[in-house]
Amino acid sequence: MLRWIFFLPHDLIKKWSSSRDLLAPPRRLIYTGGGDFLQTGEDFVNNFVELCILSKDSSVLDVGSGIGRMAIPLTGKLSEGIYEGFDIMKVGVAWCRKHITHRHPNFNFTLADLSNDLYRNQGEDADTFRFPYRDEQFDLVIVISVFTHMIAPELLNYASEIHRVLKKGGKCYATFFILNDISKTEMVKGKNDFNFQIQKVNYRLIDEQV
Repeated sequence: MLRWIFFLPHDLIKKWSSSRDLLAPPRRLIYTGGGDFLQTGEDFVNNFVELCILSKDSSVLDVGSGIGRMAIPLTGKLSEGIYEGFDIMKVGVAWCRKHITHRHPNFNFTLADLSNDLYRNQGEDADTFRFPYRDEQFDLVIVISVFTHMIAPELLNYASEIHRVLKKGGKCYATFFILNDISKTEMVKGKNDFNFQIQKVNYRLIDEQV
């Protein structure tokens, strides 16, 4: 509710300004990290191209597709390919279906009925979830800011599922937080945006409940 109130003036101005044709969700609906929403997505997709893991006819799976941060810039790259994304947040899937799939029928978004400490408390456990896709379906699987919300059993299941749905020779592009001497020192000095002080067996948390 606070996000809706805070960003409503910005969204109203955008709606009636010259930028209204930009394919981007209202700021009040964006729940995937900070920074420039469109630029962040473009930077990632440009990196996919630079690494030669994305072409116009690629089949791409976006794990945790959110509200289109990766999908929006990918619409300009997958002219002959297909895109599948799934997410646990209904608002994100609904917005993407209405605004992206409507213009780009080769982009499909699926709502996954999964529980998550941060977003929703009902649904299937991530450590047993089977991706709703067939074996060896995708050339590229992207996993941006997803494993940072998981513990080991869930992550291992997702890694297994990613391997299952990837074609032979396919690629996975994933982001992580890494605990090493450098990151630990930065946290102690207060120079890191995240402060993982709750120690577990092989990982750390910011919040015991999340």
